[in-house]
Amino acid sequence: LAKTIGEIIKTQDFVITHVGNAPTKPVAKTVLYDLTDGEEFLAADQLRLLLNALFSEERPAAIVTAALTDSPADFIIVLGENTKLP
Repeated sequence: LAKTIGEIIKTQDFVITHVGNAPTKPVAKTVLYDLTDGEEFLAADQLRLLLNALFSEERPAAIVTAALTDSPADFIIVLGENTKLP
């Protein structure tokens, strides 16, 4: 599912830097973590709406550490059990 969602996101001109499993499972609802401190709010809102995701500027250490090793990511998306293909 994550790979398919990544392909859909790519069609919206986003760059996917990594697809993997979150260290915390299962997650009930999809969450979009903004790592830009609000600088990319339009892109964040576009992703949030596309994925029907909750939005968080909080940076959970386990997720950020696992996903950001040498990564230029602006956002981390953790797909929840509610995830459906758009």
